[in-house]
Amino acid sequence: HIGQYAQLGFDLYSTVQDQVYNGIASERAITNRAIESTAGEVLYYGKEPVEAKYHSTCGGRTADFSDAWGGKAPHYLRSVSCRYCASSPYYEWGRTMKKEDFFAHLRSRLAKMNVYINSDELIQSFRIARNKTSHRVNEITLVTNKKEYKIPNYRLRTLLGNPNDQGGVLKSNYFYIKTKGDSVVIEGKGFGHGVGMCQFGALEMAKQGKNYRQILYHY
Repeated sequence: HIGQYAQLGFDLYSTVQDQVYNGIASERAITNRAIESTAGEVLYYGKEPVEAKYHSTCGGRTADFSDAWGGKAPHYLRSVSCRYCASSPYYEWGRTMKKEDFFAHLRSRLAKMNVYINSDELIQSFRIARNKTSHRVNEITLVTNKKEYKIPNYRLRTLLGNPNDQGGVLKSNYFYIKTKGDSVVIEGKGFGHGVGMCQFGALEMAKQGKNYRQILYHY
């Protein structure tokens, strides 16, 4: 990523756009020790440094690169089983909304994404396309009485998120939607895009005696 914002005079944003960095005041002795003990080491795949993606909690299985982004997927960023992150507060989560509130929410969110459903169009149903390996939702198709609207993977969390969610986006795209009476229930797992290393999983692996090489190799 060196030089990707050369016209602006820096390489990375200190936000979720690239990598959150809260300044020297947020440093901790334990993480500084980890950095110092691995100084000079770089993780490669073939002849290239890896895209070292990571996230908070995978919910039992990490995501494929293509579950979160478009473009050519690195071979090493593929879905793997993770039995280590069950202690995370985000391992499982859910939310329930009245049907009318749910569909009104969809219209409102779509408008913010510059996708407008006319007032005379009724949302009749939706179809979900899912990665059978990672269980992540890759696409939602909203069906109205006049046309269909396809929402791709990288916009799903924005579509279903609300102001109470961090950044206003749904915790992950590892979710299931079902109806219960006059309500819509969203049940999900994990927190973040799900690609690469699961942080809560890595923590548990370390507690179980795995070293950093074993942890990186697993994810």
